[in-house]
Amino acid sequence: MRRPVQTGKQPLLILLAVILSALPLTAAEPDHSAWETLSPLPDPIGFAGMFAGQSLDGLFAGGGSQFLEAPPWRGGHKVFSDRVFVLESPSGSWRELPDRLPFPIALAAGTPFEHEVLCVGGMNATGALRSALRIRIDDGKLRITHLPNLPHPLACAATAVVNGVLYVTGGITDPASTEPLTEFWAISLLSSGDQPPEWKRLPDFPGKPVIIPSAASDGHFFYVFGGMHYQKSSNDKVEPLPQKTAYRFDPRDNTWSQLSDLPSPRVGAASPAPRLPDGRVLIAGGYGTVFSGALEDHPGFEAETFYYAPAEDKWAQAPSLPVQRVSHPDSLTSPGPEPMIVAPTVLWKNKVVLISGEVRPAIRTPAVLGLPLESISSAANATPIQSSSGM
Repeated sequence: MRRPVQTGKQPLLILLAVILSALPLTAAEPDHSAWETLSPLPDPIGFAGMFAGQSLDGLFAGGGSQFLEAPPWRGGHKVFSDRVFVLESPSGSWRELPDRLPFPIALAAGTPFEHEVLCVGGMNATGALRSALRIRIDDGKLRITHLPNLPHPLACAATAVVNGVLYVTGGITDPASTEPLTEFWAISLLSSGDQPPEWKRLPDFPGKPVIIPSAASDGHFFYVFGGMHYQKSSNDKVEPLPQKTAYRFDPRDNTWSQLSDLPSPRVGAASPAPRLPDGRVLIAGGYGTVFSGALEDHPGFEAETFYYAPAEDKWAQAPSLPVQRVSHPDSLTSPGPEPMIVAPTVLWKNKVVLISGEVRPAIRTPAVLGLPLESISSAANATPIQSSSGM
């Protein structure tokens, strides 16, 4: 039985594509044959902005937001979730845990770490959150440990772990804000005797301030890809500008470097972007252009995905996401699979797994996709994409 919790006022902003939307990038028929469809979440609507990870009990995902009664253009309101789901095998079905999160969470900066998920900030009906949680499942029970709170509330940021240190950047302090931050914070996840861990501010992110970028880690560096920047025009109107920039942070000397641009902008791509066994990073989901039409006429998000090779600082085409559009504009859900935004991703059971997400403004999907690693290996010689260099 669905248990909606906490209704929120429609944010002035953003919650993603409820204001900001995308047009398809290419007219060519995408090749999405590599993606598999796993069992959908046991919720008929699905969620945007969940977190996900793996434990000894299997793959798990929780939190997020959805519209239960009507889309916003019909007066509907967003509700936030405290539910958690578990999938024990790729051929199995999801089950809902009886345990709940301590409070509803959506659009946190989340990252899998060993057999838990680190869930930092986020938002619910009360606004942006300061919490930092270590979430795991042991023997079918939800276990939560609290890290020190963030220095201030933060939502729509991105995070990843490098050598036992959690890094967080981007985002906003209020769901209605159009002024993202460049602040860059870190906290050690490793035991340091009797000293409790604390957040430390590092050199600011050097690019334009953004919300919902995608982060990644290769075990040595922290990466930030894309995101949405807001710029004031000459008449003081705020204009959303999807970004295609890429940056790398080196923890050894606390320095940032600009990398080659993404082939096209990406906002709300899966984060952290998974690092594949061959060392490349996969950028999947998200959108790259702002749709100016009515929300109910939105055509859906981009199917195109990209590989990034850190060693060569080069981009290549990756398998496109499946595209099965829902035609009814007032539908609250899509059985999918459709290209999604703000969907968590996990490397699990030799697959890259994308879970739920938003497929049009306010429209979620319970669909879950898997990209087998063997298909990724067969595409190792994918045609490189010419990309401008930010150096």
